[in-house]
This record gives sequence, structure tokens and C-alpha cells, in this order.
Amino acid sequence: MSDIQSATLMISHAGAGSIMEGLEQHKKLLVVINPTLMNNHQSELAGALSSRGYLWHMDSPEKFSDNNYHIVRKIDALPKENIKMWPKGDEWAFPTFLDAFMGCKDTSKSQ
Repeated sequence: MSDIQSATLMISHAGAGSIMEGLEQHKKLLVVINPTLMNNHQSELAGALSSRGYLWHMDSPEKFSDNNYHIVRKIDALPKENIKMWPKGDEWAFPTFLDAFMGCKDTSKSQ
């Protein structure tokens, strides 16, 4: 069993691959944004998913400290049934969400 599968809470950087891994495993997910990367692109994705209730995020690694450990404990203590889970089994859910969020149109399906 992987660390992610056995975890009750996943804490990760806010890269799209890591976020998807946590969402697909239906984990409570806290992502920490690195605002110095590529025009702060992690902030847009993490903010959009957070506002829709799929995860929690911290705006910078500096906010992830002993002073904010109570946030981690609070998220970890939430009953799993109260967490909005990513739809399981739909391999197109995340790409479709991301395309819509970025304003892209998938032309491969219309041909």
C-alpha cells in the first residue's frame, strides 16, 4: 500500500500532478503554493479547486509552519463524508475542468 493510499490527509505542493493524485485517491488534501514559480500559476489552480470545495490551500510555504499546525489538525479531524470528493472513475473530469477554467476548447472530440 502506498503512503497516499494509507494516509488520512495528504499535504503536498500545488503541482497539478500531485493535486490529481490526491483527488483521485479521495484524500483530504492540503496544498502549499509556491508563489515564485512561473507567474504564480499554482495559485490559480489551487484557488479554483479550493473555492469549489475539493481541497484546502496555503498561499506560501512560509504559512505552513508550527504556528498554523492547528489548521492541519482541523482538516485531518473532519469526517471524510463531509468532504467534497472528486468524481471517481471519470478520467476526463480533471482535463475538462482545467480546459474550461483556462478557456480552452477541445476540438478532438468534435471531429
